[in-house]
Amino acid sequence: MSLPWASLVADSPRFEQFVFGGSEVTGTDWVPESVRAGAEQFRLPERQLAQLWWYSFGNSVIAPAVHLMVGYEAIPSLDFSAGRVTREGFWCGFHTEQSAESAKAAGAELAESVAPLIDVLGSTFELRPAPLWALTADALRQSALEAGNENFDPVLGVEVARDLIAGLGKGAEVDFSAVVDGEIMAFDPSLGDGCFVFARRMSCCMVYRSPGSGLCTSCPKRPDARREADMIALADSAY
Repeated sequence: MSLPWASLVADSPRFEQFVFGGSEVTGTDWVPESVRAGAEQFRLPERQLAQLWWYSFGNSVIAPAVHLMVGYEAIPSLDFSAGRVTREGFWCGFHTEQSAESAKAAGAELAESVAPLIDVLGSTFELRPAPLWALTADALRQSALEAGNENFDPVLGVEVARDLIAGLGKGAEVDFSAVVDGEIMAFDPSLGDGCFVFARRMSCCMVYRSPGSGLCTSCPKRPDARREADMIALADSAY
């Protein structure tokens, strides 16, 4: 049975270029060229550009698959060899018709799939692996929570996030928080669909170093009080 990618794209057109666009790439030789394709747009030193590229990889390759898991009762495999990794300049994508046994299994598949890419980023751009794995874990976690909030099922979003991270086996454990009636509290499943769930990011994308850019709403470099106020505002806009 085919996976409901078309339904995802119809509901969330922002994912179309990542699911159906680009040209297929294999191996790892293409990675440095893809990173450097963003040099003119972001005007960052190569090391920081490579970290931003890896953050964007999470948003374009990982996020659509995780949204399928939370919103469409489908669990796509994150084994890259069982699907198509694509590239269009700086931006990447992924499409597969293979399913994983569980979200935890998909997380484990992702760990095996991205390890060679992380090695290339380290050897070519002198990036340490730990921040790249943190970005990968954040991509899984943030995508699952975003999908849970968008589909009014934040509890499922947290469950999928936890399973994916358990499978990945990398990244620090984090607490989940919830916004309820304009107040922030610790997440509890009993809150049901009446809350907006978020978790503090443990990684930085480096986009704030690009001329004209600022800190992301969830950036760990933002003061706690400001970040929490922004999350309350985001929750209010979502509901």
